[in-house]
Amino acid sequence: MIGQVLRRPGFTALVFWAISLAIFLLNGGDSLGSGQTLPFDSGWYANIARNGYQFDGDYTVQQNIAFFPLYPIFVALIHYVMQVPIGYAELITSAAMTLAACLLFHRVALHVFGEQVANMSIGLWVANPFAIYLFNGYSEAALVLAIAAFCYFLVVRPRMHWAALSVIAASLARPYGIFLALIFFVYVLHAWRWGREREWLRVLLIHVPLSLTGYLFWCLYSELRFGDPLAPLHSTSAWTGAVMPLFQVVSLEAPLEAIHETVTGDVLLDPVALGSFFFLGGLLLFVAYARRFPLALALYGLVLPILLFPVIVQRGALVNSGRYETPYFIHFVALALLVHAFDKRLVQDVQATPQTSRAMPLAFYPVYLLFLSGFIRYTHYYFDKIWVS
Repeated sequence: MIGQVLRRPGFTALVFWAISLAIFLLNGGDSLGSGQTLPFDSGWYANIARNGYQFDGDYTVQQNIAFFPLYPIFVALIHYVMQVPIGYAELITSAAMTLAACLLFHRVALHVFGEQVANMSIGLWVANPFAIYLFNGYSEAALVLAIAAFCYFLVVRPRMHWAALSVIAASLARPYGIFLALIFFVYVLHAWRWGREREWLRVLLIHVPLSLTGYLFWCLYSELRFGDPLAPLHSTSAWTGAVMPLFQVVSLEAPLEAIHETVTGDVLLDPVALGSFFFLGGLLLFVAYARRFPLALALYGLVLPILLFPVIVQRGALVNSGRYETPYFIHFVALALLVHAFDKRLVQDVQATPQTSRAMPLAFYPVYLLFLSGFIRYTHYYFDKIWVS
């Protein structure tokens, strides 16, 4: 019985999720769950869950309309059903959504690349230094779950109506989630043009427009209640001082700063610089392996980051670049492919057996420990130095 559980494909994803959640809780979960000190955006989501959206038309003042509704809806539901404080409701919601995303992402990687790469990918993704956003009462958890479902229903178990629903969910989780509709359109258009099958034409005419309805509904709600169909985007732009998320100016200042500080070791890596370096490195690594990915994943891993390229030039925007890397799970798959290729070269002279072929690659462990140590270091840095006074 226990052996069957341990051999189930999703068990490794569950273990890595549990490790990451445990580290998060040890480094400040009590402060978050208490509801006394809810740092940064998690406090705004808590406000929405309690009081709903409020907007007086003044874009020069921070207002909660800048945040999209999917995540606070679930937080409010957990808060009401379980009768727990809002802080705990955020923890439960984020942890549950992240677990579901882990399981779906693992199935996608398992389907395309096999067990070893899938296991490594989950470990690297959920234990990277910026995975704290997946538990911290931010909408990243809702977004990555929608993206994981989108990939799953295009690659593993093709279900176009569920893929369209995933786009709707993503567009209600974060502003740039609507760009999944563009990926969906290009993917379906290619399938129709390549196969000339009437089924794909039906998907192109029905499911692709359907995927836009979530974003259109949110614009309609904003217009009817606040008199501005793009109030959330306008408020976000005024709040951050950046034109986000539709267009960004690509800046190499932060990645170059990260490289300089890594080489010299003079100062602690600036979180923004490290985050942008992390994002840029993941994107470049994915490009090197892009041809090995199915079309749907290749489009998502390449087109969407180029459209957004979230390097926030505004200094003091805490780790935005690393935060925006968390949805790009396939960048971590590319890293796992790199480690796996290195491991194969490392053991190519050793005769393979059924036992060794299923074993976790030896080269994975130091890489995982490196990410884990970084995770511990930065969760401690955030909670003790910045987030919790």
